[in-house]
Amino acid sequence: MKNVFAEINDNIGAWASSPPFDQRHLRAIELALRAAWNALQNDFAKANQLSTISEERISHLLREELNKLREREQGGIKDYTCQIFERPQVGAEIITPDGKIRKPDIVFALSGNRRPGVSDGLKDGIFVECKILEQGTKKNISAYCNAGVHRFVEGSYSAWMREGMMLAYVRTSQTLSVNLANALKKEAMKTHLACNGKLKQCTLTKIAPRVYISVHKRAWPYPDGSGYPGPIEIRHLWFSI
Repeated sequence: MKNVFAEINDNIGAWASSPPFDQRHLRAIELALRAAWNALQNDFAKANQLSTISEERISHLLREELNKLREREQGGIKDYTCQIFERPQVGAEIITPDGKIRKPDIVFALSGNRRPGVSDGLKDGIFVECKILEQGTKKNISAYCNAGVHRFVEGSYSAWMREGMMLAYVRTSQTLSVNLANALKKEAMKTHLACNGKLKQCTLTKIAPRVYISVHKRAWPYPDGSGYPGPIEIRHLWFSI
């Protein structure tokens, strides 16, 4: 897979973030999210709730299905097992580099010993920020970017990781490949999110709805002087309700 990090290296110093997540684990997370979402939509009672309940409640329902998959109660996803992944966490507290407490919506962490090159296992994992997109409300593309994507850029989430994920629960006719792409092309947004305004399709799977990737610079240093986090690759997955 193409090294997206090398494309935007500003030679500002050594990257001190953790090594990239294994591609097979990233693929397992994507497939598990898809399978869990399909399970919700195939459950008549739960599917009826999705159009009205809160983002937090949807995430908890999704977590329940994710854990069933992890424990092989339903179906089964290669590499998404109890031996490889811990229970998915919703709203688990993390400490940012500047000492603030943040609560990412969903966290996927690996089981067992920490990965080689990772100094603190509590900082390691795929952090997922979830957003509802809803017509005629403040839950829109702007909020998705400014109160979602930007949290990864500023270091509130995934400060020691090279990957993060945005998950949208879509209650509009908007699409990721058109509406998010258009938002990222705006000069003000490109500056705010430290990106080149481009989205590219992820190649780990070719399942619809496709996952798209944006890459964002992070030029701020770690307070302990260990270096810079380097760019972060954000995966975007939108589920229609």
